[in-house]
Amino acid sequence: MPETASPLVSIITPAYNAAAFVSETIESALAQTFHNFELVIVDDGSTDSTLEIARTYSGRDARVRVFSGRNGGPSAARNAAMRQARGSFFALLDSDDLWLPTFLTEQIKAFDRFPHADVMTCNAYNLGGPRDGRPLQAVQPDFRIISLIDMLAREDAVCIMSVFRRAVVDRIGAFDESLTGTCDYDFWIRAAHAGCVFVENPAVLGQYRRRSDSLSADEIQMLDGIIRVLRHARELCVDRPPERAVIDRQLARFDADRLLASAKARLLRREYTEAARDFEALAGLRGDFFTELLARISRRIPGILLLVYRLKLASKCFSTSTNATKLVISTLGRVSASLQMRSKRRLSSRTPPPTSRNR
Repeated sequence: MPETASPLVSIITPAYNAAAFVSETIESALAQTFHNFELVIVDDGSTDSTLEIARTYSGRDARVRVFSGRNGGPSAARNAAMRQARGSFFALLDSDDLWLPTFLTEQIKAFDRFPHADVMTCNAYNLGGPRDGRPLQAVQPDFRIISLIDMLAREDAVCIMSVFRRAVVDRIGAFDESLTGTCDYDFWIRAAHAGCVFVENPAVLGQYRRRSDSLSADEIQMLDGIIRVLRHARELCVDRPPERAVIDRQLARFDADRLLASAKARLLRREYTEAARDFEALAGLRGDFFTELLARISRRIPGILLLVYRLKLASKCFSTSTNATKLVISTLGRVSASLQMRSKRRLSSRTPPPTSRNR
């Protein structure tokens, strides 16, 4: 298709070592029922054939524009794409995600319905992982406004597959290039704090790929990023007590999640002393029986926790599932009772028998 001199929408696609997925992603963009767009792909120093694949498409369709640079992370690649973009709207499409054919049609139509909106987000299906084929969010009956408090209270309130006006970048600046997996969350918070209006389209319009090797799959790195974003948000909201109260609750939650993730990682590496310290610190934060029990077991028999983890019980053990928690409490409770019994027996065996006295 010939190039559009003044496209309404610029699709922003950073790509790094995405050769296995980028063709499908590009195809989903080119299959849109809305045609007034350009697809701006920035290869972020890939070492596979991502760049060559993208250039193949640019040779076939003039709407596909491809740029490359040294590896700087997804924020740097998105910013580079936005600098090259010519559209009035920017639409984020990561190099492994997919759009349904009506994505742009529905989102631009939504902007017509809500002309005051600055950011239009939507819902998407999980692609891969345990929730494959299910929506990221509960499907809503109608459009709704997403407030700053909403996104502070729920870090995934705004889907990465969002469309926003160029004016948003003019107002708040680009993505923070010092952030990796949480750069979009920081961007949304800064935009909402600056007064940008977020609207959620209830339609499910894309597929969000779940990959074990993606940045968002690195639990500790992701938690560190969220904590950093929330701490910056706390500074922004110095004069907003309701927002700061939500941030403080979220920071307490993610600090505890970070300790748990660290404890699990150290347990797997058999760093038992360090894992026990994390479990003990977590028990100090949460103060509940289950966490106290984990801390106790980690001090006395860390190998049992490691065994449970390797038997796939750990994924349930360290989740919020009520049934899983009951199962693990029961399991660890029996272990704890066994330890107490063994301890009593050892003490008993060490106590000398009473001696009889000759009268």
